[in-house]
Amino acid sequence: MNAVQFNDVNKWFGDFQALNSIQLEVKQGEIVVICGPSGSGKSTLIRCINGLEAYNSGEIQVLGHDVNSKSIQPGQVGMVFQHFNLFPHLTVLENLTLSPIRTLKLSKQQAESRAMEMLERVKIAEQAGKYPLNSLEPATTRCDCPLSMHETRHTAF
Repeated sequence: MNAVQFNDVNKWFGDFQALNSIQLEVKQGEIVVICGPSGSGKSTLIRCINGLEAYNSGEIQVLGHDVNSKSIQPGQVGMVFQHFNLFPHLTVLENLTLSPIRTLKLSKQQAESRAMEMLERVKIAEQAGKYPLNSLEPATTRCDCPLSMHETRHTAF
């Protein structure tokens, strides 16, 4: 089963066609990078996956469920915006656990365990206790790496 599948997806904003007959299959565990110039539809494509943007025609399935069927619950598909903002007063770990605790109602322990698994997966677990670069914390406690993590990254891009 594919994690995400687009079948002939089209999206228009007035006369402008942002997505033109998109055909895409993303297998579970596969990492896909979507590149293109500003205005080429990258964010629109991802916003359609998680229901933040309605598409005009075609079909999008996430783990076999049609995005339009409402069988996908909030919090099951995540994304990080192009210009994501980490809370400067929270550590990397606290930033990563905030959404799962609030939206998925995970316990702090469950959320921290999942977040640490993700940090370990991308080999930056040592950043967990650090603060974002734009924080007022001393440089020795700042996170020197860009973070774009989400609780459900395996279904995001």
